[in-house]
Amino acid sequence: MSESTTDTGNPVQEALDAARRETEAARGLTADPDGLATCLLHQSGYAAVAGEIAESRACLEEARGIYQGLGRFPEVARCLLLLARLARSEKAPQKAQEQLDLSLWLFRQLGDVGGQAEVLLEAGEMALAEERLDRAEDWFLQAQRRFHEAGQTRREIDALKAAALARQFAGSFIHALRLFEEALGLARELPDPAQVLEITLALGGLQTQVGERRQARLLLQEARELARQQEAPDKEVLALTHLATLEASLDRLKEAEQLADEARRLAAEAVDVPGYLLAVVVLTQVHQAAGDDVACLEVLFRASNGLADLLGEPGRQPMQELLTTLRKAWGEERYTRSLKRYIAIRQAASQLS
Repeated sequence: MSESTTDTGNPVQEALDAARRETEAARGLTADPDGLATCLLHQSGYAAVAGEIAESRACLEEARGIYQGLGRFPEVARCLLLLARLARSEKAPQKAQEQLDLSLWLFRQLGDVGGQAEVLLEAGEMALAEERLDRAEDWFLQAQRRFHEAGQTRREIDALKAAALARQFAGSFIHALRLFEEALGLARELPDPAQVLEITLALGGLQTQVGERRQARLLLQEARELARQQEAPDKEVLALTHLATLEASLDRLKEAEQLADEARRLAAEAVDVPGYLLAVVVLTQVHQAAGDDVACLEVLFRASNGLADLLGEPGRQPMQELLTTLRKAWGEERYTRSLKRYIAIRQAASQLS
């Protein structure tokens, strides 16, 4: 592997280069194999973030061998878990499963309940990625029980959220609601404001889907306030778009438009591109529900220009795709008629200014 010693301006690459140097320095200390293994783990982590997967795997394998020679089997089990995650990222599920099985066996032999939970959580993530939703939920709930036994409440919340998502993806919304509610209760007890914010957003959005609108509004308003307190504009954008969808479902289209437009402005100020796109989609849906075709086009053309200013011409692509979808849904006659009206209104406004 090559080592760069130049200032790349890339903080991840610079951290990886520093970790490589530390590893090489540790190799000269033959009396400290534990220190070398620690350096290898650091290098592996930075290599993975930098996309150097082969290097990351090689470091983990070497660290695992050192720990095995030292009889440090908890660390061996953790190396196996990290190797399984790498294998999953490389889309090698069979290899990942073999390493998870060995890691789980070791943690069981050691009586490490928290370690077992981490392996089960990873197994659930792998099953979820493969859309084996029932299996994923089973792994997640097994992980949750072990995290509970180990007294790791924050990780227990993570496992409950993952199980809720598996149920939501499977269309079992009522079951998903119960799991999110359990996770929210634990997050409030800790308390963990960041977790409360994340779960209230998910729960409020799901309650909107199942028609629990009153409770959904309370949760989403709480999420919006929490996002402001935590200075998390991306989360506030999500809360606003969920609230806009809720108001639209009640035919309160003016209120929905105001909320979606506020979300769009906030996302633009925060340079939150995913949030901006979501807000634009919701705002377009609201205008369609109101039968205002010209306003739909205004939103999409304006967004296209805004994204182009921010990202260059490739930034227009998402809006062009939305316009193409809209054109197909409306039909050529309706789209052309609406476009002519939009152009006429823009020209009249230009003349007045």
